[in-house]
Amino acid sequence: PSSCLILEDLFTGVSHNLSLVDSFSTVIYDTTQTARFLLHIGASIDLEKDDISCYGNTDAKIVFTKNSTNPFDIIWKDYSNTIISSNTNVLIADSITNLTAGTYYVETTDALCGNHIDTVITNEPAQITAQFASDMDTVYLSNGGIINFTNQSINATSFNWDFDGVTSSNLFSPNYQYLSTGIYTVTLNASQSANCVETFTKNITVLDVPTAISETEST
Repeated sequence: PSSCLILEDLFTGVSHNLSLVDSFSTVIYDTTQTARFLLHIGASIDLEKDDISCYGNTDAKIVFTKNSTNPFDIIWKDYSNTIISSNTNVLIADSITNLTAGTYYVETTDALCGNHIDTVITNEPAQITAQFASDMDTVYLSNGGIINFTNQSINATSFNWDFDGVTSSNLFSPNYQYLSTGIYTVTLNASQSANCVETFTKNITVLDVPTAISETEST
């Protein structure tokens, strides 16, 4: 967003907002001896936003700052132009929080710039799907006790594996060697940030040796 730039014609009383128009026409006489135009430069405007932290959340935030000691009125509207918040005689800054993804309009009014509207779009990250497969669900210590895991997660940027409540890994698709029999819960945390994590778990059975099955022929 930009600050307003108002060119006031002191002869006609007409003001031109140079931020909104590309050109305008006027007549200047060469006999003019007093200043005719006065340029008003509005205070600089800053719009900052925090996008939604994780899919499905409603925690986007927008902050409007006008670097001026003069107060202004502000109206916050959603994509349908419905007013969701407003304040009068604001000094320096105003903000709105707990927003969903979408388009928002920030309408401000002050004595110098009049009415001004800025548009802000808040974004939502893609939904994480945490998923993995293993080359076997039951592994035998006599065969080495090694299981290979294939990460099938979607829209995640970092991964943390827990194989047995003790050992972990940050690899994308690790393998792990079990040394003791038991039933272990393998957990994969797939994340976009510290506050945006999805989890998938799967049980792995570890046995000592395969159980032999014998057939006896009855007569």
